[in-house]
Amino acid sequence: SFGVFRSNGDRVCGSQQLEGSYNVASRNWFQLAVETRAFAVGRYQIGKVTGRPSLGLAKPLIDRSGTSQGVVYTALNLKLVEERAAANLLPVGASFLLVDRAGTVLSAVPQAGSDTPGAGASIVQSELFAAMKSGRTGSSQELRGIDGRPLLFFFFNLGLAADASIYAAIGLPLEAGRT
Repeated sequence: SFGVFRSNGDRVCGSQQLEGSYNVASRNWFQLAVETRAFAVGRYQIGKVTGRPSLGLAKPLIDRSGTSQGVVYTALNLKLVEERAAANLLPVGASFLLVDRAGTVLSAVPQAGSDTPGAGASIVQSELFAAMKSGRTGSSQELRGIDGRPLLFFFFNLGLAADASIYAAIGLPLEAGRT
């Protein structure tokens, strides 16, 4: 979904049909866009209208005089990210993990039957999250995944905005990662 909001958070227009007034001033992505006056990436959220897990992306609307007029917003459907990764990207036994800067799982695609925590779970205390934060894009490391399986992980920092990193990791079974 997408929308345009006034600088106080009131909805001007959007892709979803809504009855009555609607305000997003309490949403992290809105607050960040207004405060930083720059592109902002929010945190994991359940959409107020759609009820779906999503990641808010917002850009402030600044007029020529430098005055904030509002915020334009779109939501990245995290379920769709999972579906695409599961259908198109991963070899058998591999895993895909997308995590926000707070250590919240945005999307996780494990092998079938795995106990991998899903979207919304916190992995902030895990060794894997520490490696994701400290690893350079393209670096790799053998670690236990959040489901306990030993995997060779490749790390990517998707620094989408200032202080708003999104971390991705692709884990391959050790025998596949060594060929």
